[in-house]
Order: sequence, then C-alpha cells, then structure tokens
Amino acid sequence: MSYQPQPDLSSIYETELFNPETSTKLKLKEILSSTNKNDYIIIHFFRRFGWSICKYLAKDLSDMIETIKKECNIQINLIGIGIEMTDYQSFKDEGYFNGKIYINEGKSLYKNLNLKKSKGCCDLYGMSCRLFK
Repeated sequence: MSYQPQPDLSSIYETELFNPETSTKLKLKEILSSTNKNDYIIIHFFRRFGWSICKYLAKDLSDMIETIKKECNIQINLIGIGIEMTDYQSFKDEGYFNGKIYINEGKSLYKNLNLKKSKGCCDLYGMSCRLFK
C-alpha cells in the first residue's frame, strides 16, 4: 500500500464551494458551521450528476438517511459536493438527493482530500462519505 499524505484540514475548510441555488460561493467551514451543533453532517462526493451509478448511490443514501433519522430520532444534514454543473438541474429536479448540493469548481477539495477515480465501473467520488458531529 502506498503512503497517502494526510490532508491539510485548514485548506479543506477554506475551500470555496458554489451554491447553484443562490449562485453564491461559500467556504466549507461556513457551510458546516451553519448547521445546528448537535446535528450530524454527512458529506457525499459526486463525480457526475448524470451517471446512473451516482444517481443510484444518491437515492440509496438519501433513503437510508431518512430511515436512520426516523428510527434513531436524530437530525442529519446531508450535503452533496459535485465537480461541475453538467446534469445538475435534471439530477435535482428528479429528486435523487435529499440534501443541499454544492459545486467544487476546479476540484480543489477532491485533490486536498486525496480522492481518486477508480479504474472499475464504480467511482470512488460517489461512494465517499464522512460523518461529522
């Protein structure tokens, strides 16, 4: 196994993300701090909004989170981060993801987190999740 350097958290939190709903840019730390301190946060990384595997994983995760919220009586904020606007609107309109979606133009967040594309049919971006509280 090759050595993977630890990500620089300060640069990760400073990453600007585009909010397609408001056409504004926010830093990741602003997005995370805007949630209730007692809530959980799951960040899901998308490679392509139009790919069927991304749609399937988004829908599956959204359904799973809704079940967990009901069964465990906890609050979970779901945040999606994609790399481009291509197919975003149809993805949103078709209701695949029950969370807020942001765009990481230039893929700086992906690079800082050392997220890589896989060589198989699945895309690691679409499967990368992180739970914060």
